[in-house]
This record gives sequence, structure tokens and C-alpha cells, in this order.
Amino acid sequence: MSNTKIYVKHKDLDLWEIIMNGPIIIEKWKDCFTNDDYKFMPKNSKAIDILYCCLNIDICGSIFHYKSAQEI
Repeated sequence: MSNTKIYVKHKDLDLWEIIMNGPIIIEKWKDCFTNDDYKFMPKNSKAIDILYCCLNIDICGSIFHYKSAQEI
């Protein structure tokens, strides 16, 4: 098991699920969001941020155009 996988799973298992399965998409009107919806919204960005921090600068330059952690 790689160090990145261990670290991400330790931080938040939901982040690892986002990396493996793709971003969480909430298909509701904004006024219908629940507290759980608001809790999951920043997790997509957190997953991408963790992956950027794990990669060296040469690789980061070539992946900034990806929109999800799964693509990275």
C-alpha cells in the first residue's frame, strides 16, 4: 500500500472514495441542501489538494487542468 493511500485513508476515508470513484455530485437546488450536503462539498477540493501536495513540481504542472481527483 502506498504512503499516499495510507495517508488519505487516515485523514478521511471519504476522500479516498472520491479519488477512486470520482467527485461527489449533489443534484439539488441550493435551497434544498442539507447539512450533510454542505459537509461533502469541500471534500472534492480537499482530495485534489492532497494529491497535488503528494506529487513533485514537474508532475503538478501537467495536471492542473484536471477537474477531479479521479482524473489525476
